[in-house]
Amino acid sequence: MIKAIKLQPSSALLKLLDISGCIITIDAMGTQHQIADAIRALGADYVLALKGNHPTKFHAG
Repeated sequence: MIKAIKLQPSSALLKLLDISGCIITIDAMGTQHQIADAIRALGADYVLALKGNHPTKFHAG
């Protein structure tokens, strides 16, 4: 439940900003599919931090 509460303000804030063409950076706490999808939908790219508890994504690339 706490995670859901934190995602809503982040997604709402992104919609208020003109981020088209920008690169958005987010720490590991904000690395969520919904936020990444919102960033891409608004025409921006992202750099997201990953922790070691995401082994398939952490070691990709």
